[in-house]
Amino acid sequence: MATALTTTLESRPTARQGLEAEDFDNVVRQHQRQVYRVLFLLTHSAETADTLTQETFLRAYQSRASFRGECALNTWLLRIAANLVGFGSADHALGVQFALLLVASAAALWLLRGRFAAALAVSLGVASFLPTPTYVQYFCVVVPYLVLLAVEFAARWPRAALVGLAAYAAAGAVAFAHDVQTSPVLKPSIRSVEQVSDAVQSRTQPGETVLAGWPGYLFGTHAQAVSGYTNQFAPVAAAKVSPREARRVHVLSEPALEALVRRRVPRLVVERNWVTSPPFADWDAALRQGRYRLVATVETARIYVR
Repeated sequence: MATALTTTLESRPTARQGLEAEDFDNVVRQHQRQVYRVLFLLTHSAETADTLTQETFLRAYQSRASFRGECALNTWLLRIAANLVGFGSADHALGVQFALLLVASAAALWLLRGRFAAALAVSLGVASFLPTPTYVQYFCVVVPYLVLLAVEFAARWPRAALVGLAAYAAAGAVAFAHDVQTSPVLKPSIRSVEQVSDAVQSRTQPGETVLAGWPGYLFGTHAQAVSGYTNQFAPVAAAKVSPREARRVHVLSEPALEALVRRRVPRLVVERNWVTSPPFADWDAALRQGRYRLVATVETARIYVR
């Protein structure tokens, strides 16, 4: 693996800054085994771990100018690897809020030993990591128990609870002010969803494939979603793994979706962004290049046909 990888790396010239290109062979030799082991533990697949290890070092080589030594080299490499499997930065800083809640609950678990809610919350939290990495949203099942534990903790130690609540609120404020994208997520009404579904139903044939910014628009219709885009967060997931891994798990990237539109593959397209983290669904340019025409607008959703 090292020979093929370093040959690929050497074929990509770049400016001499940060990590030097001629030093990167040593970087690969010294750290690839550790990166592979961590990725294998996260993915439980030797083939996937091997692919992601190569992708990790390729991305590290491409961004080597950004490494300034603020952290250890292996820490920097493992951060890149973690991002590839979704264990890196959360979709936005609300992950900090969950982390604070989890830390506070761990402390409360020690102070309130024997409480059922605490034991159940911790058990569910551990289970959420199995068998593959998950995103922050999947921990919603744990939050009610953590909140119950926090309430019990507040009843016994109100001053300490107030400090924790202030930190929790501050994390939410920072997330909302700097990281959470609200402008592309205008809240739709249930009626608008029904109207879009009715429009799709009336303009398609049974079994026809439709590209919808939210595949939920197709629920209850005789149309079907584009393969690899049955969930609007598929491009977000595809952006966090290697192209090979995205193909293996059947998730389409945002560029792949735009290519479908430019090639005029789907006859009908429902455009509306439903995700809160990049890459956002923005198909305007592709729709123009594909010569689609707008036939209906329902609140914030637009329906195009070719």
